[in-house]
This record gives sequence, structure tokens and C-alpha cells, in this order.
Amino acid sequence: TPDYQLIHTPATGKTEQIRVHARNYSEWRSGIIYFDDTSFEEVLNVLERIYHVRIYLQVSSYKDEKIHVQFRKNEPLENVLRIIRMVAPNMEYQIIGNDVYIR
Repeated sequence: TPDYQLIHTPATGKTEQIRVHARNYSEWRSGIIYFDDTSFEEVLNVLERIYHVRIYLQVSSYKDEKIHVQFRKNEPLENVLRIIRMVAPNMEYQIIGNDVYIR
């Protein structure tokens, strides 16, 4: 169904259905990554998959914050983080190899 995503974790055998914004997952076909009223944590999860990095959120103040942001699918991660920093101006980040630390 629209606006729901089924997630299966093979290691635990658990399957869960979560509510998502379908547009966030369909705009990528047109080369746009789009988040509308999406939790900061969900945005980071998607960025981990797109850029094959591990993101460590070191502060909880952003975790449940909802953001509205869009960028091109081929945008470098550094640019995406700068765009997100415009929405969360106190956010600082550091990229070390395939790890990103947000504080």
C-alpha cells in the first residue's frame, strides 16, 4: 500500500511494516531525492543507503526533528550535508572515510 514500507531483517527473522512518505521513495527515479516533513533520523538512514556510509548521530536533539529538503541523486555527500545544515543550522558534521559523525 502507498505510504507503507515492509522491512525484513534476515538476521532476526523479523518483518515490520512502517509508515513512510511514498514520494520520498519514488522521486529518485527522476534524479531527485526528496524529503517532505521527514524525520532527521529517516533522512540519515536513506543517506546511508545512497552513499554507502555509516552515519553516527551523536546528539539526540535532531533525532525527531522533521525536515523538508531535496537534492539531486548524484549530489556529493558533502554538498547534501551542507544543504541539511541550512535546515539544521547548529548541526556540525565530520566525514572520516565511510563514517559520518553528526553533532
